[in-house]
Amino acid sequence: MEMRSQRLITRAGVVRLRPLRRADVADRRAARLSDEHILRAVEPTGDPDWERGSSARAFRRVLRGARAAAADGHAATAAIELDGRFAGQMTLGSIRPFPVATCWAGYWVGSAHWGGGVATAALALACDHATALGMHRIEATVLADNAASRKVLERCGFREVGVVREAFHIDGAWRDHLLLERLTGQGSAVGALVSAGTAAKLREDADGGAAGGWPGDSPGEAGRGFAGDQ
Repeated sequence: MEMRSQRLITRAGVVRLRPLRRADVADRRAARLSDEHILRAVEPTGDPDWERGSSARAFRRVLRGARAAAADGHAATAAIELDGRFAGQMTLGSIRPFPVATCWAGYWVGSAHWGGGVATAALALACDHATALGMHRIEATVLADNAASRKVLERCGFREVGVVREAFHIDGAWRDHLLLERLTGQGSAVGALVSAGTAAKLREDADGGAAGGWPGDSPGEAGRGFAGDQ
């Protein structure tokens, strides 16, 4: 159940989702070490040694876990790629088939890539992938004070439906999260972004080159979905 997507043009560059690979280790480690202060504040409590938790050995465990979950069919994890380089990570988790047909979406984007619509494009691509898997509803959770991630979710059609009390232990405390959802009946998330002028589909011209545009998006994109954190 690999997560691969079409490419979208954003103001930051060309975004796509593709399976994690071993070659991502250096870029992923650098992003997580650089953004420790940001990620600690939004991700569930993990290894107290952040450097060890961001090591090549830790990434190999993540990679093995992602591949096993994909093979079992209960989760799909992908790299968020920007202009051919690793920029963050996207997960569709707790995938449950019909008649439940739900999953959650979680993501993070390195702060070096904020402000160009990367997270918004990646989440829209993941939502359309979930629809292709037969999901009827996608859930996401977010901290109430994470305004940037809330904006990303709203742009992708997620609607707030409640509060999950003490949903995750984060940075030393149990934290309440807002619960949001997106339904298949709302249509394509990618299509909505393209129609709104937030992103453009990449099309190959007759000469093999790329054509398209990259309308603006607003800044501050980093966040989590339901397991809203990795």
